Amino acid sequence: MLTRMVSALYKHYGSLRFGSLCWAYWQAVAATPHIAAVHFGAAIEALQAAYLEANKGAIKTKLIGKESWKDLSSKILKGIDELAEDETTRQILREKVGDFNKPPHGVITDRLLEESMEATK
Repeated sequence: MLTRMVSALYKHYGSLRFGSLCWAYWQAVAATPHIAAVHFGAAIEALQAAYLEANKGAIKTKLIGKESWKDLSSKILKGIDELAEDETTRQILREKVGDFNKPPHGVITDRLLEESMEATK
């Protein structure tokens, strides 16, 4: 299993930006205890982002499908336009609508872990 893991890392060294990841990991190890967790979290998020970029479509990165989202987002935007709020507030809400279909980081992490467990079988 270790051989397969090392071989896969070597094969995908560039697409996973492994050099930057190693640097981020070293920064986390060398960091003072009160900030180390932040550095480790950043390294994990960088690895996740690189994996998702290199393997588009490997996991579901949206909560609902394209057509359902199109219908829902149009209804949300219409509702925002009808609010009795100032234009600045409505604009801020419109800009946030795009994030509404993104799952939380924890869900993405769980999906990535499930994907990696399937790949090692």
